[in-house]
Amino acid sequence: MSSFTQNISEPTNKHVSVGLDGKVSVDLTFVEEPPGLPVQEGYGWPQLEFNQTIGPGSRYVIVRKLGWGMSSSTWLARDLQENSHVAIKILNGYNTDLAQRGRVWELEALKRLSSPTSSAHCLRLISNFTIPGKGSAGEHLCLVTQLLGGDVKSLHERHRTVFPFLLAKRILLHVLRGIVHAHSRGVVHTDLKHDNVFFDACMSAEVLDKLLASDPPRRYPPESSYDGTVLAAVSQPLPAPTMEEAMQRNYVVADFGSGKSLHKSRW
Repeated sequence: MSSFTQNISEPTNKHVSVGLDGKVSVDLTFVEEPPGLPVQEGYGWPQLEFNQTIGPGSRYVIVRKLGWGMSSSTWLARDLQENSHVAIKILNGYNTDLAQRGRVWELEALKRLSSPTSSAHCLRLISNFTIPGKGSAGEHLCLVTQLLGGDVKSLHERHRTVFPFLLAKRILLHVLRGIVHAHSRGVVHTDLKHDNVFFDACMSAEVLDKLLASDPPRRYPPESSYDGTVLAAVSQPLPAPTMEEAMQRNYVVADFGSGKSLHKSRW
């Protein structure tokens, strides 16, 4: 089916049912994050266009979606100022509101981790800004960081085998170095797990451009939502390395969304 046919097809994710009491219920199912739902109900997911420019001076060009989690989606972007690629974690409207009210400490944690010096084993903040969202999504806090290749969980799922001892030892060593750096900056992660430990992208601009040309950004067929019909972007993470390649990668402690101040976390 052509992409044009997909984009004009009717949404099929809306399900209407009538209970025994005659009450009509409407259920929506989404293939990935649920765009088009209001910030007031704990949602407000970002909806971006491919090739859209965001940030001060329209510095960043959205290339494709890398993935999403409980509170945000992450996008591959080109930094026009530095002529390089970066990752932009974009919080949904609900979590942006929490951050603006001081209930989420992630931005402050990343600022501490990134200045005056950073670590090769901790996520590094390049810049941050806020953009308006579509419809009822509210605003979105955007956190620009170095581009990473994926997380240890995805690496394990690709190979479906126990990591070689030397690889497990390398990952653990790099995680410990990241923790030491974070604690030296007064930051406690509080949520360390395999999907919060990433490896570096280790891709030249030429290789990345070839990948993007062979696997361009895609969207799902239309979905119904509170704000009308939405077209969600497909998550397209970067390819996972082989086991041999994984032995050459740097591992990075990331996702400080649950980060706390070290001094406030003492018993």
